Amino acid sequence: GSPWTEDRFQWGKMDDRIVEAAAGLIELEKPELLLVHIIEVDHELHAWGRDSQEGFRAIERADRHLGQILDALDHAGVREATDVVVVSDHGFAMIHSVLHPNVILAELGLLEPPAAVPAPASGTASPPTGEVERWRAVFHTSGSAGALYLREPTDAPAGEQALRRFRELADGRYRGLFEVLDRAELAREGAFPGAEFGICAAIGYDISGGYRGPFIAASESRGNHGFR
Repeated sequence: GSPWTEDRFQWGKMDDRIVEAAAGLIELEKPELLLVHIIEVDHELHAWGRDSQEGFRAIERADRHLGQILDALDHAGVREATDVVVVSDHGFAMIHSVLHPNVILAELGLLEPPAAVPAPASGTASPPTGEVERWRAVFHTSGSAGALYLREPTDAPAGEQALRRFRELADGRYRGLFEVLDRAELAREGAFPGAEFGICAAIGYDISGGYRGPFIAASESRGNHGFR
């Protein structure tokens, strides 16, 4: 293969290197088991969405990479003795907007956002630095879901205040954008152990753990994991 330089691990080149290494291992070592993660399909679909040309091109590249692996099995003389299993890690849904539940907690005074770095000369928004230090409640998020955790499990007033506010938003201004799951519903789903309550976004909306900005904003990515 060609020299291993840093740019070989940039998006658009990473799978080339991964598959080159996999093919080399097959031909040189004939391993009993080899797991290969072709990752750029996931990256492009998150960035551009399920039905994007960027995504289709990534899938075409993944097909070619699979062909390289099959060729390596032929060259190693082990093709007929090898089972090749191709799987996916998750499906994709198109998204257009993102919800920031920790913004609501900051408005309620239940957490203090971390300090922001100075804005660059272009005037673009700057991200928070570090984790929140002063907080009574905080949302942990995963894709289209999130759940509220208390710093002190005995701080029932904080949990009740947050639950009341999110129910108001779900039944009022943001009706149809997300639903609230109480502790019993989370337990039935086997989700977020120890959380006070959870929220699930409607299809097309993601949930982020960010602390600043509006509660709802345009999403920088166009695809994400599935929904409830």
